Amino acid sequence: MADSIDALPFRLTTSQVVELAGYSARTLHRRIASGKLDLQPCDRGVENLYARQDVVRALRLEVREPEPTPFQKSRVPVDAIRAAQAASRNKRR
Repeated sequence: MADSIDALPFRLTTSQVVELAGYSARTLHRRIASGKLDLQPCDRGVENLYARQDVVRALRLEVREPEPTPFQKSRVPVDAIRAAQAASRNKRR
């Protein structure tokens, strides 16, 4: 759904929570009712709304650092690599 927890809205609908959890809305409601999932709606309406921090805590979502790009893995400064690429392009002209 989202690449980052910070990209999630502050309040998530039941549909968004089950997408993150990977199970159906019925299973979500059953786990909440049985106490296996410590999650309560913060607002009720047409669809229940859940606070983002409660969902992250209840589903034990972890913040993953993005994979480093090839430039970040390199020990050569990125500016030096870009300068070398620009120089090779200018030689071809």
